Amino acid sequence: GEVKDEKNTQELTAAFNYDYYPWKHWSVFTFVTAYNNPFRDIRTRALGAVGGKWMPLVGEKGSAALSLAAIREYDQYRSDRTEERHFRYSWRVKGDLNLPNKGKLGHPTFLIHVGEEPFDDYRVDSDTSLSAPICGWLHVKTALEYNYENRPRPGVERTDRFVSTSLVLNWI
Repeated sequence: GEVKDEKNTQELTAAFNYDYYPWKHWSVFTFVTAYNNPFRDIRTRALGAVGGKWMPLVGEKGSAALSLAAIREYDQYRSDRTEERHFRYSWRVKGDLNLPNKGKLGHPTFLIHVGEEPFDDYRVDSDTSLSAPICGWLHVKTALEYNYENRPRPGVERTDRFVSTSLVLNWI
């Protein structure tokens, strides 16, 4: 992203998620994510997780879910190439509302913290999005993302907010 010809946002993320639903309201899941953001001083953030999800509301109109995951996280920072490894926990609250014409309004919020210091080292990531189909497998998505880190790297702000628009491919 740019403002007045000056780059102020750059993020690259790749992720793989898998959910297994043995019961209607419960699932187990795993995910792997790789992340790069020079404006957060992150050269590489790689994490893998396993967890469980409870979905008290599941229906044609949408869903609501609460999940807990155990995470192994590796960070390498851009400024000094230092590395950190942590075991973290993630709590997620998620709601989806299905709109007419296969559109969707969604909102997950994550609280990610270190187990030993849950109120000393944590992040909050939140994403409100609206998606609408262009054709059967192609959607356009607009999102407002909010990220807060209570112990950011030196020179990095605690809070990040940005709006994005993307094309989403749906195979399922």
